[in-house]
Amino acid sequence: MAKHFRDPNDPRSLGIAVVNMDAPAGSAARLKTKLESLGYRNVWIASEPRGPAPTTITGSAAERLLQDVGHGTVTSTPGVSGADVTVRLGTDTPAN
Repeated sequence: MAKHFRDPNDPRSLGIAVVNMDAPAGSAARLKTKLESLGYRNVWIASEPRGPAPTTITGSAAERLLQDVGHGTVTSTPGVSGADVTVRLGTDTPAN
């Protein structure tokens, strides 16, 4: 029900997938916790093949989410299935 009646201007109601591509261990969990503390209600950690890459954010509210993630670039790369926004953490992710 929340999916059909959410505020389209509020990214905190979107489904956010976080993927650790090449970031320090625990980075995806730390970002998930950070986003949840900012009021995001539907954040999960997804798995994809690892490999060297910079941090990218893709999806319907990528520009807005970039502000809360704090680093990375917005791309048009396809996201994780079922996610409105996908954050792929890469080599430029801070260790803490």
